Amino acid sequence: TPNITLDREDVVNLILASIAMEEMGLSHIINAEGEKIQYVLGTLNGATGPAPTAQEVLSVNESTQNMLDTIFKKEIMLASKMKSASSISTMQGPPGPTGPTGPTGDVLSVNGQVGNVVLDAEDVGAFPLTMPVSSGSNLNAPMFMEPGVYSSNGTDGPPIAGPPGVTSPIWTLYVSVVSPATVNPWVQQIFFSNPTIYIRSFNGDTSTWSPWEQFAVQGPTGVIGPTGVTGVTGATGVTGATGATGATGATGATGATGPTGATGVTGATGATGATGATGATGATGTTGATGLTGPTGVTGATGPTGPTGPTGPTGATGSTGSTGATGPTGPTGATGPTGPTG
Repeated sequence: TPNITLDREDVVNLILASIAMEEMGLSHIINAEGEKIQYVLGTLNGATGPAPTAQEVLSVNESTQNMLDTIFKKEIMLASKMKSASSISTMQGPPGPTGPTGPTGDVLSVNGQVGNVVLDAEDVGAFPLTMPVSSGSNLNAPMFMEPGVYSSNGTDGPPIAGPPGVTSPIWTLYVSVVSPATVNPWVQQIFFSNPTIYIRSFNGDTSTWSPWEQFAVQGPTGVIGPTGVTGVTGATGVTGATGATGATGATGATGATGPTGATGVTGATGATGATGATGATGATGTTGATGLTGPTGVTGATGPTGPTGPTGPTGATGSTGSTGATGPTGPTGATGPTGPTG
């Protein structure tokens, strides 16, 4: 741990130097706001932009006004800090004579620690890192006029005497005391409840709280910038697999049958050719004589049927007469002329 030694005058000078550094930072912000207005109006050296519309000029003006309001609130805090720091006297008289050494105490430990004990701010309760409190606490209570960081338990509803409109039970309160306790204290409270920050101060001379002021109000959405250049077209991806063939659609209804065309005219029937003469019928040959019938066999006696007698021989067939000669065929008549086609 480094050994840092600061006297009262050094502390006051460091406070004043921190105020000066914050003022320099605010001056840069104000200068940037001025250059933003010059750029929009086209009067900024070395930088020109497109001609703004009336709505864009009004939007930039509103954005600058919001930033200046925030800077004004910061200046109020710095003025209070400057007033308190300048009221701290750096004059010290000469050291008094050393008093007699007291008797040895009976302390065996400090907060449970023994030996070479080193106490920090958390050990002695000078500035607790986190102090859980009920979310429904009254922020005007004396405990919230002591320096520290207070976090709500988030279960008892919104705080009493909190910023107007805050309904969330989740919040954190930072409390700082500007002046020493021997003087009427000036207390500052910074209230965080996502996404908003509020601040107020307690005047020890009048014992009154200032109204809550919303800090760092979100400005309006800026003008949409121009569309960027279209990027290079990427390579064509691999062709996907051919999808399955879809089901065959239903067969459409059969169209109506068209009307039957008109029947063509039937052509005239050609003249019938002359029939040729029928040839003479040849003479019928004579029928042969019928053969003799064989004798009938003797009928056997009744009783057991005897064996069938042998079939008598078939008589001889008479000879067929000779066929007469075929007469000559008559000449074929001439074919008539063909009628015209229908």
